[in-house]
Parts: sequence; structure tokens; C-alpha cells
Amino acid sequence: MLQLKDKNNMPCGLDVGYDICKSNQRLFALAIDKDFDDEEFAEKYMNSEFCEREMDALYSFFHMSDTAYTMSVLLDEIHPKKNTRHYNPDTIEWIGWMYKYLQLRFEIPSKEIYAILPFKTMLGYYAGMHTQDPEYFVEHIQTKFER
Repeated sequence: MLQLKDKNNMPCGLDVGYDICKSNQRLFALAIDKDFDDEEFAEKYMNSEFCEREMDALYSFFHMSDTAYTMSVLLDEIHPKKNTRHYNPDTIEWIGWMYKYLQLRFEIPSKEIYAILPFKTMLGYYAGMHTQDPEYFVEHIQTKFER
């Protein structure tokens, strides 16, 4: 099993880590506003070179950058299809926030997190987990991250 990093000793600090998660959450919300397909956006973003190079980096300008600017740079690489039918925005935002939190806690690439917890799996967790402390979710799914 992967060794979880102590949430209070993350290299970026817990408060900054939460801010980075919120930035990721806003990116997923903007994808809804742009009418990108929810599932395809999540998959392409989480597997993108941009995500690996910038968002998974310990420090990146894009962690706290303007969301519209971050999206414009991301869209130079990925081209998600349009879809005007969306899941509940709160659900999509929670998924975006939680993907980043998991990346910070496990310190593994986002593409590995997505391979273990694809979009539809995260949708299934939302109902029971979105009101819980993020650490409860981490503890619940930790065994999925065995190597």
C-alpha cells in the first residue's frame, strides 16, 4: 500500500493544500460553464501532460493562477467534446476537489489516481462521502492504492 503523507506535514502545507484543491474545484466548475462533457473533461485533464507537469508539481504557478487562464493553457493540449447535459455541479466540483486532495495526500500522478478512481467511480462515492471529512474518504479508499 502507498504510504500516505501526513496531512499536517504536506510540503505545501495544509492550508495551501486546501487552496490548491479549491483551484482544481474551480477548474472543474469552469468545464461545466464551458459545456464540456463532465466525464471526458475529467479523464482528459487527469491524464494530460499539463496536469502531470504543472498541477502534480510540488510548486506551480498554475496552482493559484486565474482559473480561466489555467483552462486556456490546458485547452492547448486537450479538446473535450461539448455536452450541455451535466451532472449536479456540486458533484463535479467535489470530484475535482477530491482528485487534487488525493494527489496531494498520496503524492502520485493524477493519471494514476484516475486509473484507480475513474469518474464514474467517483460519482458513486459522492452521495455518501461529500459531507464527510476528506480524511474519512482517504481512509475508506486507501486499500485501492496498493502497489
